[in-house]
Amino acid sequence: MCGLIKRDTLEEVDLGYAFLPEFWGLGHAREAAEACRAWGRGTLGLRGLLAIVSPGNASSIRLRKALGFQRTGTQPAATWWRSAGARRYRGQPGTLECPCPTPRIRPARPCGT
Repeated sequence: MCGLIKRDTLEEVDLGYAFLPEFWGLGHAREAAEACRAWGRGTLGLRGLLAIVSPGNASSIRLRKALGFQRTGTQPAATWWRSAGARRYRGQPGTLECPCPTPRIRPARPCGT
């Protein structure tokens, strides 16, 4: 799963994701994060995003950097985040552009047609 959430304890919207281990390393997180980022920019008009990453999660740290996020500090523990000292990243406005076109959504058809 991947999505954007506005938490009371953060000043900006948080981009987060979680995948089962059998789906790690297949590019799903990057694809989903890029789509959420583009939707946040294009549909919601967001000018920045936050990303909170556990310090031991090297794959997520690499992905945040690949997406253009820059480390801005450390996040204290909170009720929704179980790891004190998690790394805090922020995506700058220029990094919120998606290199792919907006997908076309076709209207649903009745079953059996």
